[in-house]
Amino acid sequence: PEVHIESSTARITAENCLSLLADCHLIVEGLDQAADKKTLLETLGNKHTVVSACGIAGSRLNNIESRRIGNSHISGDFTTVCDAAPLYAHKVGTVANYMTAYILQLYGEQHADFAR
Repeated sequence: PEVHIESSTARITAENCLSLLADCHLIVEGLDQAADKKTLLETLGNKHTVVSACGIAGSRLNNIESRRIGNSHISGDFTTVCDAAPLYAHKVGTVANYMTAYILQLYGEQHADFAR
């Protein structure tokens, strides 16, 4: 597969979100601030495929789940925020694996020849 990467130092806002990411087919969100994440999901969540995390702090793994909202796929525990608990590599990695599994499933369905 072909990947095209462009970098930008602009902060994502409601005003520039669509223009910054208009050409993206898949957006994998890794924003730290909840307000920025909310802006991205509200602005692009029904127009583009957005893969996001919510609740990656703490050490518990038994409450990780995935939800689909519009075109957005969100993984995490949906409760534990980074301000309330420390980050642990095993949980961050597990949530990232959930996100990756969704992306591979999505592209496996859209590009059956790519998945072989």
